[in-house]
Amino acid sequence: EKKVIELYLQGKKLTEIGFEVFGAKGSICRVLTILRSHPESGYVPGRRTTRRHKYKFDETFFERIDTEAKAYYFGLMCSDGWIKYINHHPMAVCLELQSIDRAIIEAWREVMGDNNVRIPERTQGGCEKSRIAFHSVKLARDLESLFGCDHDKTHHLGDVTSLVPNELMRHFVRGIFDGDGSLNLEKYRLRIGIR
Repeated sequence: EKKVIELYLQGKKLTEIGFEVFGAKGSICRVLTILRSHPESGYVPGRRTTRRHKYKFDETFFERIDTEAKAYYFGLMCSDGWIKYINHHPMAVCLELQSIDRAIIEAWREVMGDNNVRIPERTQGGCEKSRIAFHSVKLARDLESLFGCDHDKTHHLGDVTSLVPNELMRHFVRGIFDGDGSLNLEKYRLRIGIR
């Protein structure tokens, strides 16, 4: 048990620890059992996620809304984005739009500071979609605190408008509109709506 804790504190992967201590790759469960039963090990589920992602993007992006880009993408996340959870822990921030709006996702990738983050394409119900995911526990937790809820933002989104300064509100609303807005021409009237 001491060896497992020592190797974990050195930053070794769970699979490496299992192989070195128990001589088998499939011994991660034993390693986890030891780490969870010893608080001094400092084991936190998902601890390595923030350290090991291969991209270098701005993990402080959602700490506070203080730029036009942050206000816009916060609005877009409120409408079309989500937080990916693994075992009830926030692990990533995701956004998916129709492929015709891929430029919006590419612009966010550029604002975040890493143009190497992949933007995969997929087809759903005959509609082409583009998706981006920023894998970061910190980024996901910051966004979760802005939402004022976890898991079910569709029905329990907090008072997000109070988090956006007045001078940035139009950018926030533009983000909401790009996600859930609509324009309809009805009998010579233009109807603008946000759902």
